[in-house]
Formats: sequence, structure tokens, C-alpha cells
Amino acid sequence: MSKTPFMPLWVSDFLGDTLDLDATEIGAYMLLLMAQWNRDGESLPDDVKKLQRVARCGRSWTKVWGNIGRFFTTDENGIYSKRLRLEAQNVAAKRQVNAHNGALGGSAKALKTKEPDVANATNSLQRNASIPEPEPYIIKKEDTNVSCAITPPAIDEIAQAVTAYNEAAERIGWPKVQKLSPARRTALNNRLKDAGGPEGWKAALEKAQASSFLTGQTSKPFLANFDFITKAGNFTKIMEGNYDDRTNNNGMGEDRTPGGNGKGGNSFLDEIAAAARS
Repeated sequence: MSKTPFMPLWVSDFLGDTLDLDATEIGAYMLLLMAQWNRDGESLPDDVKKLQRVARCGRSWTKVWGNIGRFFTTDENGIYSKRLRLEAQNVAAKRQVNAHNGALGGSAKALKTKEPDVANATNSLQRNASIPEPEPYIIKKEDTNVSCAITPPAIDEIAQAVTAYNEAAERIGWPKVQKLSPARRTALNNRLKDAGGPEGWKAALEKAQASSFLTGQTSKPFLANFDFITKAGNFTKIMEGNYDDRTNNNGMGEDRTPGGNGKGGNSFLDEIAAAARS
């Protein structure tokens, strides 16, 4: 049993890390974290049957572990979450500091036992500046022999971008994002950087929604989707206006589909068709 009755939960980080999990997988992940916390951050036994019982998964354990196993590391004692172990060590260090301070004070009273150490040690277990929070991951990138640290967009920006796309998809008829795989997350992260943040991403979505070609309103319909839009080359073309509707010299809209009679349409559409197939 843990000496600390509560477990810190960093909500934004947790939601961002589990966007691609279903309810069963999130529940199993949380139960395993709580079981490790109950052991003061120590490892859980690397035993399939025991982990299956703790996570309350039954026959779905193989599928569930396939999706949540990435959050755990293995050592000689079993499996554990690195982040949770750091949090447990942080709280334990805080408890020791408070216990020492309580012993020096000697005047505080606690509960029915009148134990000063316990009173001062349990007064507050919140993080303070003297015990650093675990650092977020940093991507180091070489650029002309100069190493610079680049912090990726906050997880909330990823969630906001997916929501913005799904709202546009609802209006236009694009397929909605049901699962944000690691590959999709990486692609979206890169496009957010290309666009300069969430506002730039929304601007790109607005341009895509205004394109007859990307919304299936041409003589040979093509409908864009999340993977098409987040592909680097396609996203650049959207931002540069390559998919914007055009008008000819008479002020009439050109048919920019393959086989259409718009001026100069074939080479452009060959390029679009190639991008759509890739």
C-alpha cells in the first residue's frame, strides 16, 4: 500500500498521450498506473495473468496490451511507467523533507496520536520549486552544425487540430479521423509547424474547404481526407493556392478535372492525380 493516498494526474498530458485509445484501453492503462502507485512506484510483476487481472481485461488483454504496452518499460523486477516512478520519487522526497522539518519544529500536533512528525510531514505534498518536475522530451536537431532544442507543439494543439479537421469534415463530407496513429500524429505535428500553429492550420483547412476539387465538386470527383491534407507536398500546395478554384479570361470557372475543357488543365490535374494516388 502506498504511503501517499493520492496520485498526481497531469490531465493534458494524459489525454494527449491516449487520444488513439478506446475506453477499455484507457481504463486498463489507468488501473495499471494506480497499481504501480500503490507500490510506491515500484515495478509490477511481468506476469500476463496477473497484469490481466489488475487491468480487468479478460480475453481482450492481448489487444489491449498491444496498444498500451508502449507506455511501460521493463526491468529485472517487472514492468513500470517511467513518468509515474518519477512522480512517486518526487512525492517521497517531499515527504522526507516535511518529516525532517516537522521533527525540528516539535510543536505541531496530529490526529489523535499527537505525533508532530506525521502532522508536518502530511501537511502538504504538493510540488514546490525545490524538487524539479520531470522535463518534457526535447527534440535535438542539427542545423548547419549548430544544435538547437525544438519543443514540439503542445498536446492540446494536436487535439485542437484534429477537432478542427473533424468539424470541417462534418460540413464537407470528408472522412473523419477515428484513430490518431503515431504516424498521423507525427505528420500533423509537422504540418502545425509548417503552418505556424493552430491558426495557420485552420487557414489551410478553410482553403481546402473552398476548393471544388478537394471537396468533390468537379466533373470527375475527388474527395480529400486527413492523410491527403497532412502529407507535406499536398499541404504546401493547399497553402500556396494550387488547389484554389480558377477563372478564365471570360470570368468563367475552369474545369480543372482530367478530361475537362479548362485552359491548361491537364498538366495541373496530372500532378493532382499523382498526389492523390500516392
